[in-house]
Amino acid sequence: MVIAEIPARRIHDAGNADRALVKALLRENLPELIDIADTGISALTLIAGSTLRDKDQWKRTLHDRLEQTRTVLLAKAGLELSCCAALAGNANRVHVAYVELRRLAEGDAGHDAGIRWLAQDASGGSDAYFPVELEMHIIDAIKNGDDTELSSAFARLYTENAVRRELSGGELRRLAAVINALFIRLGYDGFDAEIADAHSGQATTEALLNRAQKLLLERCGQSRAEHLSKQQELRLAIEKYICQNFADPQLSLSSAADALGYTQAYISRVFKQQTGELFSAYVERMRLEHARELLRRGELPVYRIAAECGYNSVQVFRRAFARSYGESPSSYAEKAGHDVAK
Repeated sequence: MVIAEIPARRIHDAGNADRALVKALLRENLPELIDIADTGISALTLIAGSTLRDKDQWKRTLHDRLEQTRTVLLAKAGLELSCCAALAGNANRVHVAYVELRRLAEGDAGHDAGIRWLAQDASGGSDAYFPVELEMHIIDAIKNGDDTELSSAFARLYTENAVRRELSGGELRRLAAVINALFIRLGYDGFDAEIADAHSGQATTEALLNRAQKLLLERCGQSRAEHLSKQQELRLAIEKYICQNFADPQLSLSSAADALGYTQAYISRVFKQQTGELFSAYVERMRLEHARELLRRGELPVYRIAAECGYNSVQVFRRAFARSYGESPSSYAEKAGHDVAK
C-alpha cells in the first residue's frame, strides 16, 4: 500500500473548488486509489494499493502519476502541489507511514513544490514488533485502569524489540511513531521529546519503551481513579433508588437499570463490587430493617407491615423475616411489648 500526504498550498485560500479539482484528478490518474480524505485545512491524504510485487516499479509508477497530476493542476489552475509519499508493506504499517509523512510534510513547509519520499520506506527493514492486537490490549488496559495488564503488555514489547530484535535507527523511529500514534489515539500528550530523540539517534529501544510505559502507567492510574469514582457515584445512586422505592413490590434490578440508564448486568456487577452484596439481598435487607422498625412501634398489623415494606404476600414476608432473624414477625413484636398478630 501507498500513503501520500498532499498539502495543497492554495486550498486554504481558494476553498473547496481547488480541493475538489485535486481529488478529481487524483481519482482520474490513480485507478488504484483506495481512499482519499481531508486531513487538514490545506492537506489531503490518499491511500492506493497495488498488486505489483516489485515495489520499486510501483514507486516509479506512483511518482509518475503524481507528477502528471501536478502538471495538469499547474496548467489548469495555476495550483502547485507539494507531495510527500511512502510505501507501507501491509495495512498495519499505514498509520506508521502516516505519522512519519506528517512530520516530513510539516518539515517541508515553505520549500519548493515537488514530490518527496521518505528516506526509508515504511515497509522496509527488520520490522519493530507492535501488533495491532497488542495495541488494542494496551488501550483496553488503560481504559480499565489495569496497570498489571499494561505492564504485561510492555514486558512483551520489551522482549520482542529489545531482546529478540536489534532495531535499526529507522525501525526505532518507526516504533516511536507507532507509540506516538497510540498516545494521539488516546488523546494524550507527552511523547514529543522521545520522538525527537529517536530521530536524532539519541534514543534506545529500552529507554523508549520505559518512558512510554511510565507515562501510560500514570494515565492508567488516573483512569482507575476516575473509574472507581464513577462506580462509587453509581452505587450511591442505586442505594438512593432502592431507599426511595423499596416499598414498591415492582422494585427489581430491571427497574433500577431502566431508571438509572445502565444495563442490568452492569448495575449488578458494580453494586456487588462496591458493597459486597447482591442487589436482591440489599433490597430484602432494607425491607426487613424497615419492617423491624414498624414492628417495634406496634402501630400496624403484620399484613399492613408486609405491604408497607414491598411484599405482595404476608406469607412471603413471614418466611423472609424468619430466615433473616430466626423468629416470626409476631414473636419479634411481642418482645417489644406489642401484639401485631391481628
